[in-house]
Amino acid sequence: MSLTKTTYFVYLLCYVLVSSQLLFYLFILTDALRPVSLSNFIELRKSVDFLAEHRLRVLYYVSLPLSIATVALLAPNRTSPLFITAVISCLCLLIDMAFALKGNMPINAQINNYTPNSGTNWEALRQQWLTFMQYRGVAIAIGITSLLAGLFLNQKS
Repeated sequence: MSLTKTTYFVYLLCYVLVSSQLLFYLFILTDALRPVSLSNFIELRKSVDFLAEHRLRVLYYVSLPLSIATVALLAPNRTSPLFITAVISCLCLLIDMAFALKGNMPINAQINNYTPNSGTNWEALRQQWLTFMQYRGVAIAIGITSLLAGLFLNQKS
């Protein structure tokens, strides 16, 4: 197997892992977390954030360079479906990361320092957090669909 195919395959596996968490939030967990009590939401977020922060950080630190490497390896054939869809998926990953860094992570930090009488509008904060998760889910859904479409469109009949 060539370096390009191997890199694409490993990138696709990493993207699947990234997208699985976000797609679960997009299609199920966001709606499930809206009606739960604020204290349950915060307790769940603290628990999940504690585990996910480091694991997902490593996954993103692997996925981003793989994304860039995949695009670079496919760049000599800029009209190929694999190149075009790899660029789209890379952009979607960057959008996801931007929403995480500018939206979810600062809110996670506030949630991790939760005190009920802080004067913070926790309901509004929860809605913001869930909205960012939905945006991230849409971006990553487009990215994974793009990667899979590239494989399909690249097949020789």
